[in-house]
Amino acid sequence: MQGGPSLKLQLDAPPADLWEQVQRLTGVSATSDWGLDWGESPILYFDGELTVMAGTDDAVERGLDLLLQLLGDQDGTIETEFGVALVQRNGLMVLDEEPDVFWTARLCELVGPRRTFTRAALNEDEPARPRPYDGAFEPRVESIESSLFSHHLEATMAKFSPKAQSVAFVEHFRHRTGLALSPELVVGGRPAILQHLQENIHYIDCWPPLSPALVIGGGPKLSRGLPWLYTMEHQHGGYPLAYRALSGALLRLEDHPQATRFVLAGFEAMEEEPDWRTLRKHYPMLEDLTGTHVDAFAPEQLEQLHQFIARDLRLPRFESGLEALVECETCDPWDWFAGWRMVGPGDFRYTADVHAELRRLFEDQLRVFLLWGNCD
Repeated sequence: MQGGPSLKLQLDAPPADLWEQVQRLTGVSATSDWGLDWGESPILYFDGELTVMAGTDDAVERGLDLLLQLLGDQDGTIETEFGVALVQRNGLMVLDEEPDVFWTARLCELVGPRRTFTRAALNEDEPARPRPYDGAFEPRVESIESSLFSHHLEATMAKFSPKAQSVAFVEHFRHRTGLALSPELVVGGRPAILQHLQENIHYIDCWPPLSPALVIGGGPKLSRGLPWLYTMEHQHGGYPLAYRALSGALLRLEDHPQATRFVLAGFEAMEEEPDWRTLRKHYPMLEDLTGTHVDAFAPEQLEQLHQFIARDLRLPRFESGLEALVECETCDPWDWFAGWRMVGPGDFRYTADVHAELRRLFEDQLRVFLLWGNCD
């Protein structure tokens, strides 16, 4: 058994009675204002920093329990002498560095059953902790000028004059984007078109914490005053990435009460720079779905992804897709998602009225998509 590391706690704003809390939790009275003898694990306190000298592996577990209690919901860091750090911000604990393989795995093993931990997906039954919906969580609407819609507008203007060829201009732009503009609008030129798009499209980036998520909708649509109808150009396909524009109601998996941390952390390990070690150790069923090259998923890959999510959530079967974006088989979304919480500026639910609006907008093209962060 390897010798245990020292564990160090640094709180961003340590309370004045931190040393008193240590004595109360350990049941040991300090012989000085900087140290106490806690069995095999002496504890040192200096300049707001607390160190547990966990001399053996067995003492690490007890020391970690103590530091997690002291950390609570505060912002701070638990660090080992080998540089493996657990950083907590806004109630979310993440692994900051992992240069030491043994103690990274050991701390993951110990923290997993105790706390929500984004990189150590060991406790499969730990529930997700939905973030409360408030103003700070509402998705930020991005500028249309930073989107591919702006690129398509420039390409259309290079071919057709919005004033002299307004009808052809409208048709070409609709063919490129799926968005229908009126000839009367486009004669106002680029400024008028961009202003209209900005006012009528809730354009967002669908990345964590919004994904993994379900989109109930289809191709791009103008919002027409619906605050919950979002439009995104989602990156997918692995390397090199592709884009697909979608509009619809957005339902985060994390907001479902049955979604566990195990499933959510699996998607997290696939995103951006994939955590291959975590995928191989805990999510072998997801490893070959990650780091692809714009390859369509085979039916067996779609099935293994569906079975992975089905441990928590009941979803329609997947019909087709690539990395980070799959499409469900044709279904009636109301049968599957009635009552689910939706993303939006408030506590929106998938109600009969929402379903009717989506049916009106997308008609028989209403579909369900699952998306998550692409690796890139």
